[in-house]
Amino acid sequence: MGFLTLQGVYTVSQQNLGARLSILVAAAHHLAVLRGTQPTQSRCILSRALQVLQAAISKKDIDEYLIIAVACLAIVAMCSGDYDAAHSHFQGIASILKFVKRSGGNLNSMISFVVKSIWNVETILILCGYSVAVADELVTEDLDWVRCIGNGIENWVALEVKLIQFLREIAMYKDWAERLREESAGNSKAERDIITRGDELESEMHEWGLRTILPFTIELLDDGNNSATDSGGFLSYPRFRFESVFQIEIHLLWYTNILIISFIKYPYPGPVPQERVAVATRFCQCMAALHESGGSLALKALTFGLFYATLTFGEGYEKGIILRRLVRLTPRTRVVSPTI
Repeated sequence: MGFLTLQGVYTVSQQNLGARLSILVAAAHHLAVLRGTQPTQSRCILSRALQVLQAAISKKDIDEYLIIAVACLAIVAMCSGDYDAAHSHFQGIASILKFVKRSGGNLNSMISFVVKSIWNVETILILCGYSVAVADELVTEDLDWVRCIGNGIENWVALEVKLIQFLREIAMYKDWAERLREESAGNSKAERDIITRGDELESEMHEWGLRTILPFTIELLDDGNNSATDSGGFLSYPRFRFESVFQIEIHLLWYTNILIISFIKYPYPGPVPQERVAVATRFCQCMAALHESGGSLALKALTFGLFYATLTFGEGYEKGIILRRLVRLTPRTRVVSPTI
């Protein structure tokens, strides 16, 4: 959440001690990170917050404020690297949402935004092998909550939500492929099935992207003077210029999804298949453009994409170079689109 959004959530939670304490836990942890100190104050408040929330749950005092409280604790757990605790919090939120759904209640826009944020962050854990806690059907499909972020970004948020849905499908595909490989001990038929399913997912993304992402054009800047030191360029490749920072982040997510599918189908590092190099290069070109525009470094958009791009390029990436044989494999087309 941004500062203004967190401030808004804190304002509406003034009348609830558990929610207020949980938000203070998140704020204290964030402040400790900025200062480079141990989150001692955050831990002290956390102890009190857990006591209050446990008392509320034992009394079945379940309301929207409880969702805010548990969501804040889940975010703190994620930032602290305590993924088991974060997963437990996600499961708790899912239980609350099921209770609200059974009782016929509706969530206001602010709470829907909090739930959508949690659904978004949980995707990272799912990709790491954790089971799904907050199922898609528990999350509202409308975008009324977008106004809690800002104006004029409804289209970009809708695209991001769809890409996160694809990413969650990819995470389940990854889990299925890993289990199938373990059970089949490298059977060739199992590998063909995995590749086939990956191709289907990629085809679904391709068809959706042609309708929704491709119409947003990207300007290609190729003045012949790009170098690895250019703030807006990746190595000697042409620079990208986007309409907005939101468009950059959408493309980062897009290429991240494609890279993950590639490594699930062919689980080994390096520039094979050849299309993988092109996708990794596009990702890095978008990353360079994001740096130039001062965009936010969204965890979901960058973490896995950078990881798999590094696996694609190998040691050359760390040194700021790409081996000559990899450059020859990378198409340098002037037609820029989310499809390769």
